[in-house]
Amino acid sequence: MAAVKPISIALIVLLTAVMLSSPAAWAQGQYLVQAQAQPLTPTATLLVPGGIQIAVVNPPVGLIEGAFIGHSDNLTYELNTYPGLITFSTNETGTFSINATFDFPVNSTWEVSITEYSTSLNERLSIPFTVSGQNVTIDILVNSIVAPQYPTPQQIALALLQEQQSLLQNFTNIVDGNVTTQMKAYSNSTNTWIEKTNNALNSLNVEMTGFTSAMQAVTLSIQKSINSWEANGMTSIMVIAAVVLILVVALWFATKRMFAEKEGDSEEILFPKDEPRKEEPKEDGGKKA
Repeated sequence: MAAVKPISIALIVLLTAVMLSSPAAWAQGQYLVQAQAQPLTPTATLLVPGGIQIAVVNPPVGLIEGAFIGHSDNLTYELNTYPGLITFSTNETGTFSINATFDFPVNSTWEVSITEYSTSLNERLSIPFTVSGQNVTIDILVNSIVAPQYPTPQQIALALLQEQQSLLQNFTNIVDGNVTTQMKAYSNSTNTWIEKTNNALNSLNVEMTGFTSAMQAVTLSIQKSINSWEANGMTSIMVIAAVVLILVVALWFATKRMFAEKEGDSEEILFPKDEPRKEEPKEDGGKKA
């Protein structure tokens, strides 16, 4: 895993330093280190918050542990010693020099392990090795750095949910924008049609108003004419009408008399009064019974 790589590299460097600090050989899958006057000086990279533990496997009775910090850059740390165990922890980044000593009761071969852990990553990695001697000193140079942050499954699920919500919101905004544009165009077209209709109705109203005014003027003019006739010319009209009526009657009588005289003259010419008219015999078909 990505979180294990920094710890693995640090412990490999630590193990390499242990191997190079004294003669070593393979013995049953573990490192065998011969004790010398010079201390072991491995280097480790610590991901904080975290710590380092130096432990003796199956510590013997009479073992004396000792530890101190030779260099800390005035950083905050915690260093503790327990029977067969030395622990170091810190939350700060910087450089630390840890000096750990183990005084065994007899000169023999001992198994020691160095464990590096990171609290934020919840990772631990231990490398055991074997030392031979009575007095063992280990000087560890520690470079502490901030551990990388990896999202939890809950954070990943929340991020995916937020991404889906964002995509859905963007899609909704696009759809709303298209609908709004279409509705705006339709509304503008409808408003234009309504405006034209209102203009036509207004024009018709104006024309009807003008027509009504003209009719009212004509009606008023006729009414004035009638009133004028009734006030001033009614007597003259009646006199004229009486004269015309007398003339018509006289003309009627004269015409009737003239037609009557012409009809009498015609009868005298066709049928004189001195000679009686003879009736002509009727034909009975040319034979007598």
